[in-house]
Amino acid sequence: MSKKDGPKKKLLVERITLLSSPGGQRLDLPVGTTAGGCRDNVATHWNWAAARIQLFGPMGALIWDDSQTLKGGTIIASLAPWPMTVVVQLPSFLRQPGEQSVCQKIRMLLPSGGRGKAGYTRASASRQLTLAPEIFELVQLPQEGEAATLGDEQDLEELCLKTVILRVRPHVQRVLAELLRIEQLWTASKLSRRPPPKAAWEEEVFTGMTNGLETLKALVERGVASEDSGLVVQPAHQDDPMQWRVLILALRARGAPKEPAPALHVTFPAEYPHAPPGLRFSPPFQHAKFHSDGTVPAEALGVLRNWEPSNSLFCAIGELLDLMMLPPPADEPPPRPAVPYGPLS
Repeated sequence: MSKKDGPKKKLLVERITLLSSPGGQRLDLPVGTTAGGCRDNVATHWNWAAARIQLFGPMGALIWDDSQTLKGGTIIASLAPWPMTVVVQLPSFLRQPGEQSVCQKIRMLLPSGGRGKAGYTRASASRQLTLAPEIFELVQLPQEGEAATLGDEQDLEELCLKTVILRVRPHVQRVLAELLRIEQLWTASKLSRRPPPKAAWEEEVFTGMTNGLETLKALVERGVASEDSGLVVQPAHQDDPMQWRVLILALRARGAPKEPAPALHVTFPAEYPHAPPGLRFSPPFQHAKFHSDGTVPAEALGVLRNWEPSNSLFCAIGELLDLMMLPPPADEPPPRPAVPYGPLS
């Protein structure tokens, strides 16, 4: 029998192939490299943190002994999840007397592969609170002065952050503070005190809730109503704390069309309270100073034309009601065509 016809020898796998999960990176090492050696090579070539590298054999078993000599084949390398503590902080106006600003701590493990970013963390923590992520922002623990806000694309692992603060966005805080003080602010507006006096902002509000988190959920899920039954403020969208729907029952009581009660859609801009809210009636309320689609232009109300941060939504509604109660002039022109107003829909 010639050599050519002799039995074929099995080819031995002569290398270890390391594949990253996720990422698809590949690294070839010689057979006989220890698990510890593989870990060091991965840390060097892929710039991974050696202490967090996990190795898994072809059958998915964790290789935990660094002295283990590896045979040829495929080894999966991944990073252990990044530990994160999210401290939930509520503003003072939502808290009950004596309640601490930190209402909850959420501990989680952030998966590797780009999901350690601030946006993912903010959304995950918000879901655990059963609240919309748009309510909150993520900030670093303050070192000196004001805490730095974290952008959604910032990687918390790269920043070596293991504790962050989840707090209500400043412009959302202002909207919620107005809703919580509907009685004080609406009463001031009905008395033509626009902007409202300082005392209207400082008066303590009894919510009947056991803690600040319950108060926050009640506001964004159910809204509020004035004690005189003139206004009902409801969320327009559960996932958008800057969109609200105001039922003006006071108009119905004064002889305006009974069915349905006029509904005012309110859009608060991100710059609020430094920019005025957008107002639109739906269905449209016919008035000479309103657009045909129900939009209330800024020039129709003095409070919108000369907006100040000390004003509130209820200042605009009060002046709006004053305008709508005036008898129309005999030569009233038809409603003007609509002009698109930013994010209103």
